[in-house]
Amino acid sequence: MNTLSRFCGPRDIDRLSHTQLHTAFGFDQADIMVLFGGSIVVGGDVLAEGITKHMARNYIIVGGAGHTTEALRATMRELFPHVETDGLPEARIFQNYLSQRYGIHADWLEIESTNCGNNITYLLDLLEREHVAHDSMILVQDATMQHRMAAGMKKFAPDAAIVNYAAYEATVIEQNTIPDADIPRAGICSMDVSSVDIPKASSPNADLPDASGLTFTQAIPGMWNMPKYAELLLGEIERLVDSPNGYGPNGKNYIAHIDVPSAVLRAAQCIKRSGISVPRAANPQFA
Repeated sequence: MNTLSRFCGPRDIDRLSHTQLHTAFGFDQADIMVLFGGSIVVGGDVLAEGITKHMARNYIIVGGAGHTTEALRATMRELFPHVETDGLPEARIFQNYLSQRYGIHADWLEIESTNCGNNITYLLDLLEREHVAHDSMILVQDATMQHRMAAGMKKFAPDAAIVNYAAYEATVIEQNTIPDADIPRAGICSMDVSSVDIPKASSPNADLPDASGLTFTQAIPGMWNMPKYAELLLGEIERLVDSPNGYGPNGKNYIAHIDVPSAVLRAAQCIKRSGISVPRAANPQFA
């Protein structure tokens, strides 16, 4: 689980800092900072931190309605009942959250996109339409989808400097058994990987076994439950592998090519064999 989360949810800088940005990328402030609506609630806190610290010149929230929207509405209603969510697209929900909790707001909203692919293309359309410079950008997405979002941007804006900053960093342990220092870092399963393709789920609503033997090392507001988290991670590996069934140039050609390390493929196979979850199937409603 931790091998997959580190691969799927990269952060190119340890924290939102002008010094770290300059050290890693050679500039102190990005042209834009973008929050994508597929994130859990804490993505709004990350964007708020970026706005407060002046990490970019312009701030955008992207997201219409997709496979994560209803979960965002439900979680927001539970944690922050005063934030309006009913029938709203993801970008407006996060804008309301920023306003209610922090008294700030993003400069632009994109509210028509339904998936990671048109999250990128509609964002670029907005930036061109509004004449917003975007040679450098900080991208904030749910950690399970961060790597794919950056790969989509690399396909459609290959010359832009992309700073990955996943909305959260989650570490999974076995309940009451494994100290944090002993969490495996790579090669957690020695089995051979006979194919780079991760088979698709037979149903997006397949029954999942209990995963109560696993827990997160810290509470993350709005975090996915463990089977859903595993489902999202497995689904990402299926999409990132550049094969006929993936989203890269050798498949559906939605994203730039990504090399998926063998340790990540082994980890995905181990999770599948464990029975914790199955890969998330794409919902044609949001194609």
